[in-house]
Amino acid sequence: MLNAINEVTQATNEGAEGITNIAEKASVFTSRTEDMVSQMKETRNNTEQLAVKMAQFKV
Repeated sequence: MLNAINEVTQATNEGAEGITNIAEKASVFTSRTEDMVSQMKETRNNTEQLAVKMAQFKV
């Protein structure tokens, strides 16, 4: 009986470690996604500014 309880405890601990690992990876993913969105907005802004400057040189 004690062996069964130990196995359940070990399985529970492994499950908790797995969930923690997934949560950490999700957090990293979210952070990187936010960085990417920020860079995309900056790129869009730079593209718009470039288009305005290029329009000055049209013949």
